[in-house]
Amino acid sequence: MDPKDWQWPRYYWSLCTHLGQETYRTWRWELFSSVPVGFFAAWLTGGWKDFRTGLLATALTLGCFVIWHIVRLPWLVHKSVQTAGEEEPGFLAGVFGILILAALFVGSYESAVVSWNLRPLGVIEIVTKAPPVPVIDQRRLAVVHGACKLTAEQINPARSPQPCPGSPPPTLQDRVLAINAHFTEGDRNRFSDALSEFDESLKEGETVYYKLNTEAGALQRERQDGTIAKDVQGSQKALSDIATEGWKYYRSFPALRSKWQSMFEQQTEYVFGDNPDNGGSGELINAAEGYRNYLEFWKSVQNKQDPAVLNLLSVPENEFQSRLRNYALWHASCVKRLSEMRDSIR
Repeated sequence: MDPKDWQWPRYYWSLCTHLGQETYRTWRWELFSSVPVGFFAAWLTGGWKDFRTGLLATALTLGCFVIWHIVRLPWLVHKSVQTAGEEEPGFLAGVFGILILAALFVGSYESAVVSWNLRPLGVIEIVTKAPPVPVIDQRRLAVVHGACKLTAEQINPARSPQPCPGSPPPTLQDRVLAINAHFTEGDRNRFSDALSEFDESLKEGETVYYKLNTEAGALQRERQDGTIAKDVQGSQKALSDIATEGWKYYRSFPALRSKWQSMFEQQTEYVFGDNPDNGGSGELINAAEGYRNYLEFWKSVQNKQDPAVLNLLSVPENEFQSRLRNYALWHASCVKRLSEMRDSIR
């Protein structure tokens, strides 16, 4: 067919046929020979990983030849048109050319994905799953004189060195600070957003704590002057209303940690501690519900105006205040560690 009569699909089909023909002509022996070479490499080394590596290296090399053939395609088509009597490559050559192009696109995409995954310390999942530090047998403790020279094997995924023999293993604080020091700009921005939400959550718990602390003072005064005996249900309702807010905070708190734990698992654990539900938000619930339930029992007691009967409330009152103190200590520690995390990414 005269090229003047070609439509654009016919032209690109001709490009594919010439690509398939040229690729097959220059590939076939190199491609077929790479398979036994890879097989013998795997047999000699005893691992199929070398076989796969050999095939992958061959594929990358052949991919470079494909790119070279693509650059030459317009010249090949022009040459075939100008050469009298030269036959157009067949249908199978065109199909093979299309397959080669598809393989080139897929290989380029996979190579880009692998290169992205190998970028330095930008992926938190790799950093946070560092292998545990080996436990040193203290009975065979070696005495180290001078500085410890680190080797490549002593560098963990967080790029912080393993301790010298005889030194204590790194703490959670050490590991977290080492991870934060190598954050990318995107990691720092995401972690800053997480810290802002952590701060909002702590402020929500702090609001519940202040209300319970105010109610604790009121209950103590009412016990001392005996007025609580006249309105037990009012005290119960006040505690129940605050407990409702506490339950809302108690349920939202784990959801917040789960949201960020996949990216910042160790940082989340460091800020809130190892038992935040029971040692933190749970203390507010137990304080409010514990005192309210005790009042339910106490209001059925006779002679509630009697000082000895009123003194029965000192037991839940002490427990109430103890739980509030525990929460206050936990909250202050969280705020301190959160501030430390913010300083580490500035």
